[in-house]
Amino acid sequence: MVKNGADVIHLATGLVVGYPPCPHLETFVAFLEKRYGVKVVVGTHPIPRKYLAMHTHLGTWESAAWQPLIAPTMSDEQTRAAYASWQASNAVIESSQAAVEAAELSLEGVRAENSIG
Repeated sequence: MVKNGADVIHLATGLVVGYPPCPHLETFVAFLEKRYGVKVVVGTHPIPRKYLAMHTHLGTWESAAWQPLIAPTMSDEQTRAAYASWQASNAVIESSQAAVEAAELSLEGVRAENSIG
């Protein structure tokens, strides 16, 4: 990535929101920054509501060590809601695409039957 011009590496938000979060995350970040000389950001998107609620309930991120790691993904409620809406919209689009593909196959079958006889 660095050879191709990357000056920041974003690690997946899943490393923070997994159950449990990656216990070696700090070491991984330090290694990448030292080895490649680039800034490393933990997270690619806001922490989804359900993960925030669960980890808050569990007290997962109460340690001071977690604060700089989760900071880039700890957005306000408006941003988290917008992200949830975007996810839901993508799910609808994927479902609609599957329905269109199924309808196309059905139409193809009907056309094939009609052309035979």
